[in-house]
Amino acid sequence: MKINIKDYINKAAVFYKPDSANYWHTFTPCNITKPPESLNSYYLNFLVKADYPGKFDTDEIPLFSSGEIPLQYHPVVVCQYALGLFEKLNSPELKSEKNDEKFLKQAEWLVKKAVDENNGALWYFNFDVLRYKLKSPWISAMAQGEAISVLLRAYKITNDVRFLRTAEKALSPFEIDIRHGGVLGKFKNVIFYEEYPSEKFSGVLNGFIFSLFGLYDLMLLNNSKAEKLFNTGIAGLIELIKYYDLNYWSRYDLYDYPMENPASFTYHSLHVEQLKALFILTNEIRIKEYIDRWEKHLKRNFSKTKALLNKIIYLMKIRNSL
Repeated sequence: MKINIKDYINKAAVFYKPDSANYWHTFTPCNITKPPESLNSYYLNFLVKADYPGKFDTDEIPLFSSGEIPLQYHPVVVCQYALGLFEKLNSPELKSEKNDEKFLKQAEWLVKKAVDENNGALWYFNFDVLRYKLKSPWISAMAQGEAISVLLRAYKITNDVRFLRTAEKALSPFEIDIRHGGVLGKFKNVIFYEEYPSEKFSGVLNGFIFSLFGLYDLMLLNNSKAEKLFNTGIAGLIELIKYYDLNYWSRYDLYDYPMENPASFTYHSLHVEQLKALFILTNEIRIKEYIDRWEKHLKRNFSKTKALLNKIIYLMKIRNSL
């Protein structure tokens, strides 16, 4: 597997110079101040994601490539680009008919590319992920959740029921174990929605939380199945969040637990902002405890240096598996 040296250098530099972050490591702060009563702005401010630096197809859908991954569609890239465009639509200074058209093109792509399996709408990734020994094709709780968020906002704009129906069908894999093609995993017998549904539990925290945002969006439309899945996910997060705490930083995943795989500076910051949004939605005090704890680490050079050094040590330990 080829390693993108520039990408790793940027990840390291961001620990001490956050403003040096490239597109893939940009910051997306919490975007809400109270629980929404209806679909509106996304839970994180994705405005920076609207300035996609890569290539597009002729329909203005972003294309992705990295290392050995050839140019192709990437459901998360499409969804986050769309959510960035939606943020522009919510800004009086940036709102335009062109951005409206671009946003709806992304939503149309999600409808057209959804694979109908077991009465569910699925978006497949067509590349292997060596890190988690995941073979193509595979689906992701993160992509399912973000697709729901995009589709429901397209439904709000157009009242086109196709967007709503596709979003509702996207719930299907949340009820299916990863062994049977879903995204429902378990760690210590606690339910967790997997961004990477590998045979061995991967437990990527940010991807799990992104999936919860999508479930909450459907809750706002009085979908009882989404409400049950969201509440199950929150209960799982509260139970498992202690395993992500390194006392000086947060873990990125639990794939090699109990080995320490500290999150990058960007992902640690993302964890904090995601938890801020979830606390506003749930008022769960346990979530607030970790916001306070992890936010303090961002301001301490000792914590940042320890996280960076331990990340390097971890990568050296697992380099033969990459």
